[in-house]
Amino acid sequence: MTRTPPAQTETVDAPRTPPPPTWARRAGHVAWIAPVLGFIPMHIPWILGIPLFANPEPFEEWYHGRGPGVGDHPVDGFLGLPAGAFYLGLLCVLAGLGGVLALGLISDWG
Repeated sequence: MTRTPPAQTETVDAPRTPPPPTWARRAGHVAWIAPVLGFIPMHIPWILGIPLFANPEPFEEWYHGRGPGVGDHPVDGFLGLPAGAFYLGLLCVLAGLGGVLALGLISDWG
């Protein structure tokens, strides 16, 4: 009985993807900077209940989850947070996730 020799495997490195062109890297940087530095810092005061650049009275109603015309109807919010803070916090998490995904398009680890 003759044995067949095992198939030889070549240890060739995987082909490397060429780096993106300069214009694509610039666009990628804008794509991650815009949500992370443009959206999130503006909404942090609103999450904390500070109506920065907003009309205070409608902001308070919206922040506590009250619709227009409801008045002082008590609303507990969501997960112990006011409804507006939860909503804005979720939007900031999604904006940060979008920034990380955009950064992955132009990074080596992406």
